[in-house]
Amino acid sequence: VREWLTATFTRQNAGKKREKPKFKSVANAIRTGIFFDKLFRKQQSVQCPIPPEIAELLREINSWSFNPFQLNEVSEGHALKYVGFELFNRYGFMDRFK
Repeated sequence: VREWLTATFTRQNAGKKREKPKFKSVANAIRTGIFFDKLFRKQQSVQCPIPPEIAELLREINSWSFNPFQLNEVSEGHALKYVGFELFNRYGFMDRFK
């Protein structure tokens, strides 16, 4: 039983040395990081204009009387987009997770 426990729950590659990353994989990682950085910056610069009737409904988002079904009707099925945008802006998630 002891041998089985040792073989099952211990690291088998503890003695193996990890290979150095190759230049190509490092270059690809850097390129991917730059791509995502540009993508994120592009998304940040885009502002989502909220129509006045939707903005009026979103003012009540933190109250128990908030009606998500009415918001869904007014936003023509895009309630989740507007709720997410409102909450991310209201609580500063856009700035916090730059």
